[in-house]
Amino acid sequence: FYEPILAVNKARRVRICGRGILDAGLMPHGSKTTISVSGSADVEIEGIIIRNSSNWAICLAGCESVRVSNVKEISGRLNSDGINPVGSRKVRISDCFIRNRDDSIAVKATQPKRPCEDILAERCVIWNDWGFALGVTYETRAPIRNVTFRDCDVIHSEHWALGVHVVDSATVSEVRFESIRVEHAAGQLIRLNVGKDFWATDAAAGRIRGVHFKDVAFTGAGRPRSSIHGHDAQHRVEDVTFQNLRIGGQVVTDPKQGRFEINAHTRDIRFAER
Repeated sequence: FYEPILAVNKARRVRICGRGILDAGLMPHGSKTTISVSGSADVEIEGIIIRNSSNWAICLAGCESVRVSNVKEISGRLNSDGINPVGSRKVRISDCFIRNRDDSIAVKATQPKRPCEDILAERCVIWNDWGFALGVTYETRAPIRNVTFRDCDVIHSEHWALGVHVVDSATVSEVRFESIRVEHAAGQLIRLNVGKDFWATDAAAGRIRGVHFKDVAFTGAGRPRSSIHGHDAQHRVEDVTFQNLRIGGQVVTDPKQGRFEINAHTRDIRFAER
């Protein structure tokens, strides 16, 4: 029970495909990732269904040139992250449906400290019952840059729909959320945060630089809150742009209108109609 159902390690030109189902329902909580791909290149995961993951459904660790498409992942179990690129490069995630009880598509960097960059997730539908629906989250021990979430629908979010949450010492930069539609946000719509929590391992804090939101729309009932918090004067959130952010059909042009809480450890936060 403490090995992945499917493991790809230090391999090239691997394809996991078909119309089959991987069901981890018999695995106890805290077991290994359902599909683990590590140290590999030119990997494709396409067209499968993953059910009842007891931990992360798909982990892409230290990989390059990976494509995940038309995957459906459903789990109501705690810690059942959907798709996590970890310390990887050139990852493309598209046309997936994810319902899970932890981060849905989350970019991370753990040990060994490999940078994570050139990540694109597009045309995905997310139902998130815990954590972040889309974002760069928690494990941030190496630089993460050039990450784009584009043309996705978040149909349910309990905690945070979109965000960057840095709890380790790395700098996260150039993250884009483009053409994202959020139908439900019980917690916050957007969270950008540098701080410390249970998942932190580095003593030093990190930084967030260059996060861009373009054509993001909240279409559900009510007006959810958002927050932008730096850690201190040396570990800020800076250079954040909101372009055509819409809540309830109205373009948000200032923090108060969008119900943003912004602390003193931030800089260059901009709202624009176009």
